[in-house]
Amino acid sequence: AEDCGDEAAAAAGSVQKKYEVALKAAKAVEKDKTATQDEINDAWSELLDALHYLSFVAGDKTKLETPLNIAEQVDRDRFTPKSVEALDAAVAVAKDLMDDAEVLEADVKAAVDALYDALDNLVARADMSNLAETVAYGESLDQSKYIDDDALETFNQVLSEAQELLEDANATQEAVNAKAQELLDAIEELRITPNKDTLKELIAKGEKTDTKDVPVSVAKKLADAMDRARVVLADEKSSEADVEEAANSLQAALK
Repeated sequence: AEDCGDEAAAAAGSVQKKYEVALKAAKAVEKDKTATQDEINDAWSELLDALHYLSFVAGDKTKLETPLNIAEQVDRDRFTPKSVEALDAAVAVAKDLMDDAEVLEADVKAAVDALYDALDNLVARADMSNLAETVAYGESLDQSKYIDDDALETFNQVLSEAQELLEDANATQEAVNAKAQELLDAIEELRITPNKDTLKELIAKGEKTDTKDVPVSVAKKLADAMDRARVVLADEKSSEADVEEAANSLQAALK
């Protein structure tokens, strides 16, 4: 123990005091010819403990100043709450050490590392503007104008997920961008209920058309076009393209 003076000088104040007290008590017991075995054992144990604590080097709190200053200057509104929460926790630990009259080097190092890790791991809040615009457009759609129940179901599911994501302050930019694109894709799959008035008029005209004096091939072309037009007219899931194609074919046959 007497050879550890330099180590004691570098140790924390409380450790230094423990070392000095234990060494003094051990020397006293050593000189005491009447010391009992229990007293000798106790002095020996205390001195061993004191030597063990000498490895607890006093910490330099100034090492915390730079990362603490950086952390306190961070604009927390720019980052996700979860990543800011981790930073604030590291700041709290560091401030406790700064307020502590006696700190260990190991604790200072751990606090410094935690601060820099939390700063490195800050996650910027996602730009929600594109997703918000897409959601607003999706919400404005009159769903009664669309056909295809499957496409509508998919659209409503994705719209609901996008609305929830807008409220998630911890959402990543990657997730926001992906959901905006997914919602756009779902909107593009929606099919508007077509206006069939023109098709109805053409069918009515075709039913009144006399084909007795026209070539069989022409009459057949009209009959086929009429059949196709009636099918499209009766089908509730006919798309705008289907109606347009049937109307064009029937008009050509009538002409």
